[in-house]
Amino acid sequence: MTALPLDPDAVLWSASPAELGDRPLLVLLHGYGSHEGDLFGLSPYLPLGPVVASLRAPIALQGGFAWFPIVPGSTGDPDPDAADAAAQGVLDWLDALPVRPRSVGLLGFS
Repeated sequence: MTALPLDPDAVLWSASPAELGDRPLLVLLHGYGSHEGDLFGLSPYLPLGPVVASLRAPIALQGGFAWFPIVPGSTGDPDPDAADAAAQGVLDWLDALPVRPRSVGLLGFS
């Protein structure tokens, strides 16, 4: 499977990634057409003190980003291969972290 690579320089962090060994990681996934700053404002209000990493989706749109293409006017499920490529991009990003997180959670919407 081909992954859609993420830009590690576009990630917003609530704390240094060096703290991941002692704290859980919460990965924020923004909605279609948005950006990594969209959900990041929630970080101070989250319980359990996770390190928050807000990712930017890999596909540039006018005014925002997407995790996979959406055909205008269509409804239903996305193309499974496109969704798998986005998911693999997130997994590859996790694997490239300098410190293995204690645990990982996801938060997102679209």
